[in-house]
Amino acid sequence: MIKKPRLLPVFLENSGLLVNELHYGPYSRFWWDFSTENNVANFPIHLNQQVKVFLNGNDFFLTVKKGAGNLPEYHCKSGEIEVFETSPTKAVVIVYKDIFKSFTRYSGHAIMGWNNENILEILKNDIEFFPVICTVGKYKIFLYAIGYSLNKGWISGYEASIIHVFDKKQGILVSKIENEDCIAVFGNDLVI
Repeated sequence: MIKKPRLLPVFLENSGLLVNELHYGPYSRFWWDFSTENNVANFPIHLNQQVKVFLNGNDFFLTVKKGAGNLPEYHCKSGEIEVFETSPTKAVVIVYKDIFKSFTRYSGHAIMGWNNENILEILKNDIEFFPVICTVGKYKIFLYAIGYSLNKGWISGYEASIIHVFDKKQGILVSKIENEDCIAVFGNDLVI
């Protein structure tokens, strides 16, 4: 039997924003939550999404921010205690431990309301394109944009990325097709 995470009393204070450069750009793979079953995006992680959750008699506020390298960062605040972390789970654990001097763990999905169908419907509202991950051999290709070309047989506006190690440096290889041009760029400023 698969145990479902419990629903916490999460209130969506601000649904946040979809930002083209974050949600449909080279680092967009980090701004979408993906199903483990079919590699299709479930919902976008909105910039500035803010939730309030009541835990052990205290209000905890979590906000999604743009962190280093265009990756999501989670700001958690309760009373005077606040932290920025790379996951909502880490952020809540640290603030909770500082307040109550005890350890507890909450699912990041539960804390952000990402297992609440009402909140998910708001986050998925007006999405025109859901990115897809295609697995080819050992590579997971993240397809985040697709369009059309006036040239017969060409797909213009196609953009995808692969996380890859080149010359002992990890980075993102971005490939795209613009009209008759195929472009590939490798950036090694990726930090994960």
